Amino acid sequence: MGHQGKTTSMQRYIVTAAFALSAMLVSSSAQAKPSRLIAKCKSGVIKACFDLAVAYENGDLAKTDVPRARELYKRACDAKHAEACANLAVLWQVGEGGAQDSTISLRLHERGCFLGSAGACRAAGKLHAKKAGAGSSARAAFLRGVGCNLGSSRACFDLAQPVQESHPKTARRLFEVACAMGEDAVCASMSLDANAVRQKLSGHGSGAAWRPVDALGWLMTGTWAGVAVVEKKCAGATVDGKACWDAALGSWLGWGSKAELPKAWSYAAKACTAGVPLGCLLSGWLGTLEIQGAKDDGERLLKKACGDKVTAACP
Repeated sequence: MGHQGKTTSMQRYIVTAAFALSAMLVSSSAQAKPSRLIAKCKSGVIKACFDLAVAYENGDLAKTDVPRARELYKRACDAKHAEACANLAVLWQVGEGGAQDSTISLRLHERGCFLGSAGACRAAGKLHAKKAGAGSSARAAFLRGVGCNLGSSRACFDLAQPVQESHPKTARRLFEVACAMGEDAVCASMSLDANAVRQKLSGHGSGAAWRPVDALGWLMTGTWAGVAVVEKKCAGATVDGKACWDAALGSWLGWGSKAELPKAWSYAAKACTAGVPLGCLLSGWLGTLEIQGAKDDGERLLKKACGDKVTAACP
């Protein structure tokens, strides 16, 4: 995307429709005691580097310094701070404070998504949806599904729209979830009562109600058994590939208590070995995005997943 003239932070985030709020989440310490924040960042406190980057970008210190913000976002992103990757992706997308490169931007959006930023998932999904080819369409669905799982009502909406005719029941469930998450326009267009929808969804059991999408947009049914249950099945004498895949998803998306990427990588790799192609996809992507595992192994696993007809893994 081209960059003409001076673009304010708010204009940029409106254009990308993903990070309007995250850019405004400036800590009070950034405003009151920048020297302390700088010292913390230098000492390796990644959250401080992120807060400092936001402050530099928004001009909350002495002046706006977007090139410096890019440097700090990169430091935090390299240290696996999801929103830092997401914000840095936007700067690369519009070319503010440095070079513009849509390919780097997309990769950073994906990295932010896989590290847990719902907004980055939606942004990456939108970028893939604009590209031609079955692989891009599948990746868009995958990333939107992750964003929906992570709590982005707009990602749920984006995922539902393209499948209204091909999968009307799935689309309606996703629209209901978007409504329940606060998309009032969706509630109104479908004559839904948000409170009634929330009550209906809560009857599907803990986890399934608010995490309705499994991987490539398939709808979860039944009750989420819990990470501990599937972990036990995955660790059995005979590896249960489906249980390992469920454990990988649960560990990655934090369905138990918190996201644990090393566990997600391990379970996904076991699922892949047990013949679950989506396990190859997840472990491969975590590798190629340099989040967990080896990059070379990640590329190999993605090729395997593509060969097993997981379209989202194909170039």
